[in-house]
Amino acid sequence: MNENEDNINRLHFIFNNPGQIRIRSRVENTINYCNTKTDIWKWNDGGDSTSINWENYNYNKELKDILQAYILHRLESKSPQTVISCDIPFLKYISKHEYGKDFPLPVNVVIAIFIRLSQENICAFFGFKMFYQWAIERKIYGFSKKIYDEIDEIQLPKRNPYQRIYLNPTYISVNEENRILKYLENTDTLSYEQYRNNVLVHLVYELGPRPIQIFSISQSDIEIIKNDQSDEVFFTLWLAMAKKISSTVLVKKPRKISNYLGKKIQHLIQLNSKRYLNNDALFRDINHPEARLSKSKISFIIINELSSIGFDKWEGATYLRHHLAQSLANQGASAEVIAEILGHNSTLPARAYIAATPEIAIIKTKALGKLKTYENIMKMLLTGEIVKRNSISKSQWVRGMVGSQYIGGIGSCGLPNNTSCPKNPVYSCYTCHKFQPFADGNHEDVKQGLHKQAQYFIDIAEKAMDLEYNRAVLQLEKTIQAVDAVIERCKTYNSINNYEFTKGKTL
Repeated sequence: MNENEDNINRLHFIFNNPGQIRIRSRVENTINYCNTKTDIWKWNDGGDSTSINWENYNYNKELKDILQAYILHRLESKSPQTVISCDIPFLKYISKHEYGKDFPLPVNVVIAIFIRLSQENICAFFGFKMFYQWAIERKIYGFSKKIYDEIDEIQLPKRNPYQRIYLNPTYISVNEENRILKYLENTDTLSYEQYRNNVLVHLVYELGPRPIQIFSISQSDIEIIKNDQSDEVFFTLWLAMAKKISSTVLVKKPRKISNYLGKKIQHLIQLNSKRYLNNDALFRDINHPEARLSKSKISFIIINELSSIGFDKWEGATYLRHHLAQSLANQGASAEVIAEILGHNSTLPARAYIAATPEIAIIKTKALGKLKTYENIMKMLLTGEIVKRNSISKSQWVRGMVGSQYIGGIGSCGLPNNTSCPKNPVYSCYTCHKFQPFADGNHEDVKQGLHKQAQYFIDIAEKAMDLEYNRAVLQLEKTIQAVDAVIERCKTYNSINNYEFTKGKTL
């Protein structure tokens, strides 16, 4: 910030405290407020209470006013969970390290804080960054666009938010699924609490809602449609969308559920009517008759129920949700359909599930030359005899590019010296009878170069959702298999001829 900027903006920030703010409600026809008149801001979200005690934070008066205005803005415009996961961590960090005493902070200190947060707490990093951007937009003294541009240049650790999807694409095995189905069917001798828990698990298994969505479900959200002619009954659940950002409006979408689950919910509603009065909640807290089950208790119940039938500790609603998404992808559902069913704001997570399907995994394995089924076939085909490098004139050596890498000294070409090959050298040589591979050629270099090129095409094809039909990927698949076959033939040749060599340099 230059001196002119400093003089213009050196006015103390004034926080116009409204006294209370409206928080997004998770239950229809229910108003949710946070009282901002005191130093303890407290709000409820999904039956769980969160609070910020400003007296516990070590800030000077100016920074405290700015931060309170920012948190108020976030509670009004974002999901309360965003404040919990991103904003509160950076509030605590600034206070703990006593950066808030000397606001405004020097440039080097601000940059140092962001660098540390990028390494120690990525959620707090993004929370602080959003705060800094918000302050710049309002031209608050102590915040500079120049500094923000430097913050924007900080290199963050590479991370894949959907890594678990790629590493564990199948989730529930057939045996585990049978255990779940058996558990869901055994309801005859259950107590009210056990029956409620069974319906909870069944709902997550079938639709994959988040605990916060389950918290929102009311008995009136179950729609029953009867066919007068056939006496058939159909059930629809109007499910609140958890990630459709809105401060006051609760967005619900219809979800078809099985008749079996629908009838179980019907029975639960009947049990509720006998136990509770004047409460429309579907899942109730037996220890607090007027209260809905909170999202934290819902998570705990699902984890415990799965654990009781042999699942690992802490496998709960998210685990079943991932399994549902992967099952949809395996059955050929599009990214748009998966995103719609799971309530995602974008198709990015759904594309991760599709990329992890067994069919796509096989295509990738083939494309990278790792599928052994084709190895023996490739050994019988394609190239000429293996020869020694020093027995061939350099004018006949094959040279070419693999991606951006120059490759030379891999073998000789049987075409006449003055003949130009109509194909791409290196890519096509390993599938050509005119090519004589060198026993000591740089075939591993070629393979690594082709792997990089194949991975590049895979990444591009996945984004375009056409990996299964991408001709470039299929071409590289065959070439890599052919290179593998040549490497194996060279090993055999060298073994038979007791030919020892030092790996040649790329020429």
